[in-house]
Amino acid sequence: MKFLTSIKPKFDSSTSEKEIANFVDQAVLLKRPSSVLVSILDESHPLYEGRGSNQVFRLQGYILASFEKLGLHKKALPLALEALESSMSIYMVAAGAKAIRGMKTANRQIVPYLLSAIENVYYKDDTVSFDEYLPRWPLASSTTALNEIFLTLQWMGNAASEGLPQLESWIKSNKLNEKNRLLLLKTIDIIQNDIQEEESCCGGPIQYSKPSLFGVSHKKILDVKLQDQEGETLLYKEYFKGHPTVVVFFYTRCENHNKCSLTINKLGKFQKLIKEKGLEKKVKTASISYDSVFDKPDVIKQYGLIRHAKFDGFNRSFRVLDRDKMSLILNYFDSSVNFNGNLVNKHQVELHVLDNEGKLLTSFTRLQWNPEEVVQTLESYLAHPIKQGSKWIETPKKIVPSFFNAVVPILIAFFPKCPLCWAAYLSLFGVAGISSIPYIPWLLPLFCVFLGINLWLLWRKASRQNDWLAFYLASAGALILVLFGPILNIEILSIFGIILLISGSLVSSFRIKPQVKFKPFSI
Repeated sequence: MKFLTSIKPKFDSSTSEKEIANFVDQAVLLKRPSSVLVSILDESHPLYEGRGSNQVFRLQGYILASFEKLGLHKKALPLALEALESSMSIYMVAAGAKAIRGMKTANRQIVPYLLSAIENVYYKDDTVSFDEYLPRWPLASSTTALNEIFLTLQWMGNAASEGLPQLESWIKSNKLNEKNRLLLLKTIDIIQNDIQEEESCCGGPIQYSKPSLFGVSHKKILDVKLQDQEGETLLYKEYFKGHPTVVVFFYTRCENHNKCSLTINKLGKFQKLIKEKGLEKKVKTASISYDSVFDKPDVIKQYGLIRHAKFDGFNRSFRVLDRDKMSLILNYFDSSVNFNGNLVNKHQVELHVLDNEGKLLTSFTRLQWNPEEVVQTLESYLAHPIKQGSKWIETPKKIVPSFFNAVVPILIAFFPKCPLCWAAYLSLFGVAGISSIPYIPWLLPLFCVFLGINLWLLWRKASRQNDWLAFYLASAGALILVLFGPILNIEILSIFGIILLISGSLVSSFRIKPQVKFKPFSI
């Protein structure tokens, strides 16, 4: 298979499901790093374009389930929890439960998501199989979503103890069939009799920033035409300016009431909350439809009103008039969504907070957001407004690493890397006799130490932000500089390496990405 040796397979909409499934199977068989599959998990990946919703659920679910054997990658955890909390697909719920068992240790803060999953599939559980991507009937072995949830609770043991009251209430309800009832009784018994204590290392919230390509510039969306729920046409820059704005995405034909319908309903609650806080004239809200074809003004207005959202000059619902410009909006907000023609085939839950200029400040993605936490974010911004992208108003915590990243490569650039460089540098000062000072051999190791520190800082920042451009530039520069400087002593190529090194560090210093908030265990 041509993708077997690919670290990041170049799948797209033309790639067959069989090829993708084979790649997943081979990754599990060869025990590849789980990061290989994370790269194709997000629904915004080109491979999901043009596929039906059931195909997307099956592909994502099959990848998710594989993490049970490969180990759950931290960037796959959000989608696993989203499947448990919000998905209406039995296959996705079962896959999410299996993926959780790929964690190194059980975390008691996952329990509410498993309980939510039980509620989601309580009356509609069905048979599924993960033995192969397209199993043939009759199945050699099968499972169900409830079965996988109960197995995960058993795996968690004592860490799932806070869920016992809810589990016991389901036993008393007599609503489970005999097979599930016996399995639940076994689950309760295992949890009650597990005396192992939860690992303390896993108690805190997990921060998450999802994989993404480089988004479009804010300037490119300023003139995108929008139409609101009253039919009024205006430009992005005409509404998203002057006040901070809370933006959510939705579409009215969404069949998952745990996503779009709940999002708009919570937006209505958020609007009431900011009114209670006296912020109704200081904060704007906006809901933007993914479906600009079907969601015309009267449709989005009725959809919002039924769900108790209010509309006025500070609260509007929009569709993008020019369909070709929709991709600019989605790319700017880094939306995880894909389409089959005009129909959305899969999307995440997302809320974004914008500053006074309409630029991204903070995003709440994947899991259901908390209105109170969003209000706290806004209150903090209103109390200490910081212009997004301003390098002058950053906190000291951000300034120091950025300054160090920019200064170190400049020092490296002018650092004497060989005896000839040492003599030439000292001669520049024009001080008689100073160029005769001998070159000290330990200067080269010291140079390598500085270089290593710089690359380590860039790597750390790239890992946090999932933005690798600066690191790649600096790494290429360092490789060229070391190879053609002290080793081969080719001056022209050394200069090129210095330029790449400085460019990488400057990109890291001044490239500011919006914070993506993900606190799955803060409910």
